[in-house]
Amino acid sequence: MKQLLERLREQEVFISLDNDKLRIKFNGEKLPDPVLNEIKNSKEEIISYLRQSENKNSDQFQISKTDLPGGYPLSSSQRRIWVLCHFNEGRLAYNTPEFYEFNGQLDVKALERAINLLVERHEILRTVFQEDENGEIKQFILPAEKGSIKIIASDLRNTASANEKLNEILKKENFF
Repeated sequence: MKQLLERLREQEVFISLDNDKLRIKFNGEKLPDPVLNEIKNSKEEIISYLRQSENKNSDQFQISKTDLPGGYPLSSSQRRIWVLCHFNEGRLAYNTPEFYEFNGQLDVKALERAINLLVERHEILRTVFQEDENGEIKQFILPAEKGSIKIIASDLRNTASANEKLNEILKKENFF
């Protein structure tokens, strides 16, 4: 089966599995009939092979979570960032607020939930640099509930001086 799939790949025919159905991607105009017939005749075997391969790959590439209560050492680049931020020079370079303009109704709670699901899933978004008990700077991963993000939504459409109001909000939230 592997040889068949490699031969198809050489002909720029790419087969994938989507809910136990074969998906065929071909960069040419029309898939040649002999190739299509070969795929049809081997359909069940291809599905079985791809399913087994999919299961094997998902286990192989699973990243295991680690929990070091004492934190992780910083790389030299991370240490440089910490030094810059510690002396306030890098604060603006590495902690930048984002502003978005939405048209129509915005469900702020739904947007906040979606962003926090991302934060919960990706530890890097909850990683902070702190001193440990020995005074060494290390990176620590915050629990999901402590790393949550709060969205500040402000409707400035009918505000006479929207830019000034935005700057006020930024100063109040300590962005600058």
